[in-house]
Amino acid sequence: MEGIISIITITASQLFQLLGVIFFFGFLLKWLGEQSLAHYTYGSKLFNFMSFIGTPVHEFGHFIMCKIFRYQVEEVIWYQKPNNSGTLGYVNFSYNPGSMYQRIGKFFVGVGPLFSGPVAIFLLLYFLLPDAYHAISTHIGMISTTWSLHTFEQILQLSWTFLVALFNVHNALSWQFYVFIVLACSIAVHIRLSKPDLESATSGIVAITVLLLLLNIVSQFFHLSLSNHVLIYVAHFNAFYISIMIVITVISLLFFMTSIIWGTMKNRTA
Repeated sequence: MEGIISIITITASQLFQLLGVIFFFGFLLKWLGEQSLAHYTYGSKLFNFMSFIGTPVHEFGHFIMCKIFRYQVEEVIWYQKPNNSGTLGYVNFSYNPGSMYQRIGKFFVGVGPLFSGPVAIFLLLYFLLPDAYHAISTHIGMISTTWSLHTFEQILQLSWTFLVALFNVHNALSWQFYVFIVLACSIAVHIRLSKPDLESATSGIVAITVLLLLLNIVSQFFHLSLSNHVLIYVAHFNAFYISIMIVITVISLLFFMTSIIWGTMKNRTA
């Protein structure tokens, strides 16, 4: 009985550490994106411009995960003007529900934009503002995965380092800075997951849970260290992912504050 409880506890811990961080930032960026875009007229030129930049990056996240998990991609719309349902783009695919690998892929296909968006923004930072990129690159992957006061100090330090590296006189006098801000904000605001994205991700959790349960049963039955290795790999992933998503969240917060100012000014002139 103790062995069963131990396996369930370890599996729950692995799931929480792996999925908790992804879903936390997923919902946070979803809320920030929706609140930010609420201050812009739906279908306006500015809205369409940001969607034209951000939507293809969002859809590429779904697309590349489909390819990684060997899904059959049937149709991809990288960007379209909002239709009656507000759809800006989509990826239609089919998969084999009898394949454990492809069932696990449902989760990663659903949360694909939470990977493609950050990668795109960091590539922009690397090519357009290399000094800012190098200023924070040493901090990436250094965030502690054991939540404590020190963890929050690290988060604040990384956020401040990024802000200082981004907003300075040198960058303010360069065209690359303004291009980065416009493109990064357009991408960040479209990282948010739609309802179908969340449904896809949620359906894949069952397969991930089954896989982890089987792994932990084998690990305990044969006295292997597989469970510990999973926790170590998850901890490394979380440290890297949290560091990156903090930078993305800072960008999203900047756009959120800008949208509030924009909305206030628009209401006063109306």
